[in-house]
Formats: sequence, structure tokens, C-alpha cells
Amino acid sequence: MSHFIHTSSKSIRDIALSSDGEYMACASQESKIKLFDLNSKGTIKTFSTPQGIPSWACAISASKNDFYMGVQNGKTFIYDVRGGDSPASEHATTGDLSPVINLAIIPKIPTDFPFGGFIVCKLTSVYIFEFTSTAGETKETKLVLDGPFVFMTYNQTSNRLLISSRNNATNKTAKYYFGKIMKVDGVPIFDYDVSFNGSSVTPVMTRCALIPTADNTLIAGYQHDAKVLNIYDTERKAKLQCLPVTEVILDTCAISYKDAIFMGALSEQKCRIYRINSSQYKF
Repeated sequence: MSHFIHTSSKSIRDIALSSDGEYMACASQESKIKLFDLNSKGTIKTFSTPQGIPSWACAISASKNDFYMGVQNGKTFIYDVRGGDSPASEHATTGDLSPVINLAIIPKIPTDFPFGGFIVCKLTSVYIFEFTSTAGETKETKLVLDGPFVFMTYNQTSNRLLISSRNNATNKTAKYYFGKIMKVDGVPIFDYDVSFNGSSVTPVMTRCALIPTADNTLIAGYQHDAKVLNIYDTERKAKLQCLPVTEVILDTCAISYKDAIFMGALSEQKCRIYRINSSQYKF
């Protein structure tokens, strides 16, 4: 029997899972976000945004003690799951009030981020907030990248970040930037050594995906003008495969099951599942 969890009566903008797969949260156009226990299918806690601002993005810390919420006016709130329903801290970016579209939590990295931090991807800019102490103080750094941005995802294990942007006056095609977060002379940067070109038109915001393999990382992204799902190889720095599709792929994700790697591709009508050939990195 299938199980369903009613998350919201309005459109879902973002979904967050805890690293152990036990907790889930969904950001929608509502001013509240529910945190669910996937084992019991019950609600753990409900978080309300200050002033009823619609939520756009969410993230759950590895400890599951902290919940991050990005909202329409560009602010990010951090809640203590064990505490009350008011935010424990509030973080605003300097000079940019555009909505937060994605959040990612940086783990403690002794050489660069001893207290950890988080990344805020907005429609028009991307910021790193570094925790500077155990008390939760943060330092804000804006990354040098051209937007407008569509999606961001971060792999904590490999410290690899993927950011996608729309085509603009500078870049005639959409872009996929892939690299790592690090510091140079004490300043956080996004050191992307790989970038791929996407579609020349981006009428709909679509989500790309990182697909980790045993010794490589692939990127999957939909190309509007060619109506294909592209697979990029970050080691070879080249496009690996084009999968024809008949409708817009809105979201993609990596799926690991019984030592096999799959890719899910979601459209308005279908959910396609592709299996990777591990020797050729093709689906």
C-alpha cells in the first residue's frame, strides 16, 4: 500500500530531507512549514514565518536539531527544532531582497569552515554565511556569479556545489557551474573548475541534479530548445549523453538503491526512471 503525506494545499517550491532520510519538510506558498517524521508519517513541528511571509526554500541540519527556512523577502531564518516556534536567528543579505530559492548547509570543515555555515541562493545572487563561533554569529560573503539563478544543490560529503543560471545579456545560454567551496586569503569563494552550457531559452525554471558515482560526478539538466535531458561528465568536462524527451523535465534527482544508481526525471505528466551503466556512465 502507498502512503501519502498531505504537505500543503498550495504549490510546493522546495523539499528538504534529513541526511538519514527520516525527516522531511516542504516549502510552499504558505507562511508555515511542517516538519514530518517519515517513519511515523506524523508532524514533528510546524514553523511559522514572521509576518506571514510565504516560504520558498528549506533545509534540515545533519543533527536534525536546526531547521532553515528561506522566504519571499530574501531573509533566511534558523529554527531550533527542540525549541519554540519563533526563529532562533534571522539572516538578511546586503542589498538583495529577491526571494531565497535554495538553501544548503555547509558542514564543519576544519581547514576553511571550522564552525560550518550555509549557502543562500536567491533569484539574483548567491551568498555564503560562515558561522564564526559556536554562538551562531555569521559573516556574509557574496559570490561572484552572473544570475538570474534557477537552482542550487550541494553535496556535503564531497564539498561539491552545483548552481544553474538562466541565459542573460552576458551568457547567451543557461549555465551549470560545478566546483567546491573553499577560502582564498581567508575569503570564502566558489572555486568552479567546470561549467557547461545549457539552453538558449529558459521559459520555465527547471531543476538540475548532481549524480555521484563511485569515482565520478555527473550532472543532469533539461535543455528547453533541444527538448533533451543532457548528462554532463564533470571529470571529462564534456557532455556525455542526450536523452530525448517529449515534455519539459521540471526536476531531476539521483537515486541509489541496492548498489545501483538511478536518475529520476519528473514532468507534469510522467516520472521517468533511468538506470546508469556504471562502466560507461550512460543511462
